[in-house]
Amino acid sequence: AGDDFRLTLGHVERGAVGLGHAGDEVDDEQREQRPHEPLAHAQVAGLGVDDAAEVHRARRYGTPFTLAQIEIDSFGRFCTEHGNELGDIVRTRLGRLLSESMREIDIAGRIGVDSFLLVLPNVSMKDALVGLERLRVLIETQEFSNASLRVTISGGITEYTGENPDALVDRAASLLVNARDAGQNRYCLDLDII
Repeated sequence: AGDDFRLTLGHVERGAVGLGHAGDEVDDEQREQRPHEPLAHAQVAGLGVDDAAEVHRARRYGTPFTLAQIEIDSFGRFCTEHGNELGDIVRTRLGRLLSESMREIDIAGRIGVDSFLLVLPNVSMKDALVGLERLRVLIETQEFSNASLRVTISGGITEYTGENPDALVDRAASLLVNARDAGQNRYCLDLDII
């Protein structure tokens, strides 16, 4: 089951936000070619043995972990209106904010053009919400250009309860859709867990 979880979560690295698309490998030469995008070069790697151990640790010791999928609201429209270059700046700054806001043991990775998956070990969903809400507010107050452009995020937040890891990721994605459909700039929580 740990291997299934690793494949489902995609390519992320502990304590860093990989802004390369899931599956992209970033080598030293590529890293040198784009020095202005420091977080775009975080090593993209699958969930390693230590990270797969989070699932085993949660199962064995009953320690919680929270899974959140967040997305930049209306990012496609933002890029259409303001250009892909500014969109790249937004993603890089958002990755930096994520990296600076997360604990060293947290795991984050970009899983799509505008989506990130966060694994927050040893924290319940209720407790994780405090930090995630602080992150949401921080992002909505950031200016991303001289024109004072701002973005917001929405997210789906759930907690691992021993279920199939695919179901856990699907639940976070479904909660994200609910948050987006409810008006964006918000989180939707798995109320069955609270």
